[in-house]
Amino acid sequence: MFPRKSLSIAAVALGLCSLSAAADVMVRSKVAISGMMSMQGESVTYIKGRKMRIESKMGNHSSTMLMDLDAKKTIILDGKKAEAFDVGKMMQQQAMIDEASVKFDIKPTGKTRQIAGQSCDEQQIDVSVQTKAGPDNPMGAMEVNMAGPGCTVKGAAGMAEYLAFYEHAAKTGYFFGDPRAAQAQPGRERAMTLMQKKMAEAGLPYWSSFKMSFKGEGPMAAVMANMAMSTETTVTEVSTAPLADSLFEVPAGVKVKNK
Repeated sequence: MFPRKSLSIAAVALGLCSLSAAADVMVRSKVAISGMMSMQGESVTYIKGRKMRIESKMGNHSSTMLMDLDAKKTIILDGKKAEAFDVGKMMQQQAMIDEASVKFDIKPTGKTRQIAGQSCDEQQIDVSVQTKAGPDNPMGAMEVNMAGPGCTVKGAAGMAEYLAFYEHAAKTGYFFGDPRAAQAQPGRERAMTLMQKKMAEAGLPYWSSFKMSFKGEGPMAAVMANMAMSTETTVTEVSTAPLADSLFEVPAGVKVKNK
């Protein structure tokens, strides 16, 4: 069993690299993580309107996250237990982080890749955000960096809905990582959401290979610096078949604990 903090960071990376769209879409991806924790697995993302479901299996650990943009709620499923988070207050904190404070650079490399039967254009992506110490950020001042190549498909089916989904999330301050991680590092979560929106503007992401690193002062920054990791995600299957509403609901018999 991996530490909760390690799993939270992995969930952020999975959420960041997974393809999704604001219509009925299912995307299956292979994921490989290396660094402090090295493991391989699979991520499956489902989108129906403004609801998202992310299933991930990394090593021996499986998890599911249900997200509802309109209800401002995230639910984490783990076996027969579930934790529900009302993320409205955290969304306000996210929205207060100015988009201009996130440094984002995307440049075409001129390369193309064939991924899941699609020809995608490669870009070099660099994103960083500096967070300040304060009562809402117990982890202190820190700089979060993510860099590497990403490959997107322009004009892909569902691109308009996909972009609209992330534009709404970025506008309202919604985030796609573990709410517990968002409480500790709201700046990092804001950077992830804004990066997803920026990538959506370039097309649907089909492949990426990113390295996430942390810099800062103090003991917590030193701990986070040791948690640098690289994540490679490759789409293997995309389906636009209709999705059942039940996919975005807590299964019967699962006890939900409100946080």
